[in-house]
Amino acid sequence: MKKLLTGIWKEMILLRRDKAGLGILFIMPAILVVIITLVQDSTFQLMQDNRIPVVIVNQDQKDIAEELIGNVEKLGEFNLEKNDQLSLSRLEQEIRKGTYKVGIYIPKGFSQWIHNRSSGNGEKIIAALNEVEMEKINDTDSSSIQLVFDPVMKLSFRTAVRSGLETILARIETEQMMESLFVELTGESMPDDVAEMLNEPPVYFTEKVQDNSGKSKIPSSTQHNVPAWTLFAMFFIVIALGGNIVYEKDQGSFMRLRTLPVSFMNILTAKVLTYIMVCFIQLGVILIIGYFLFPVIGLPQIELPENNVLFFIMTFLIALAATSYGMLVGTLSRTHQQAGSFGAISVMILAALGGIWVPTFAMPDILQKISILSPLNWGLESYYGLFIRNSGIADLYIYIVLFVIFSVCCFSVTFASLKKQGIL
Repeated sequence: MKKLLTGIWKEMILLRRDKAGLGILFIMPAILVVIITLVQDSTFQLMQDNRIPVVIVNQDQKDIAEELIGNVEKLGEFNLEKNDQLSLSRLEQEIRKGTYKVGIYIPKGFSQWIHNRSSGNGEKIIAALNEVEMEKINDTDSSSIQLVFDPVMKLSFRTAVRSGLETILARIETEQMMESLFVELTGESMPDDVAEMLNEPPVYFTEKVQDNSGKSKIPSSTQHNVPAWTLFAMFFIVIALGGNIVYEKDQGSFMRLRTLPVSFMNILTAKVLTYIMVCFIQLGVILIIGYFLFPVIGLPQIELPENNVLFFIMTFLIALAATSYGMLVGTLSRTHQQAGSFGAISVMILAALGGIWVPTFAMPDILQKISILSPLNWGLESYYGLFIRNSGIADLYIYIVLFVIFSVCCFSVTFASLKKQGIL
């Protein structure tokens, strides 16, 4: 045990001497997690709130137009700004300039047009009931609502605006048509209770984001970025660890260590345990930032996983995989530059494929299929399960198996390479 502790102390001395490596391991991930979370927070809030900024121009100023605007406000999906002074051409100019992203233009005569459409549809129904043929009503869309979108608006947002308006207008037009039917058939206006019934939504929805504990959690920018950049930091130890191994090979340290009365496996074990501890320290630093600093700068506070034991196990396996990859790169590299360059580039590629920068669901289908090959994707999905879904070991066992296989493969190639080089 004393020999193992001495080996760990030796590795910590080497780390302490590498000031640039320590900066990469701790300072860079801390800065990245703060900056990226600040940049993405507004986007995550928009995804959660689903409130779309819209300017509405009401040139009609009649009953149905006012009812439409009132129902749009009640819908709660839009942040409305009213500006009735704009003409359609001016609204289009403002959209082109980027002043507004979405414009709804209600022209003069819109309310009367809806009245005419509803009355005409009511007359069609009465004629059909009486088996009387009617001349086709000439329906023009000259008074229809104009939707104007900034080209940068995604199709999903355009569809949401259009669907929301179509739902409201369908309800209003149905109410107007029923009113005309009551007047035609009974000579009286539609009763208030029938009008209230028509204004009720046809189906009631209760929306929840369900995790395995039965509690609802809405993911935030913090819950994505804290696990994501922790994983990136862990795997970025490849630069320090790989460079350390190359340095010891170049300086002949490995050969001198073999002359000591200690097993070389003991020396390698000390190196692995040291960098696993580094990974846990990285996790602790980023969790402290997410828990204490983020609320101070206006970001959501990180919610820690409830299953601490499983969280520790998954973190240990991820740290073991990161360490094994670092040892593999260091062993196969011939120069310090090779280890640093290949290690950094490979980790950035694995991070990009793994969903660290861009969530995998936003990637093309081919990249989504390739992403499952990245160990950072396994780690991110594992942490999503712990931080957001409260997953148990039955949900994460596949990632446990994958990390064990990955680590065993990396260590096997490392030992084979060391043996071939005459070091082991």
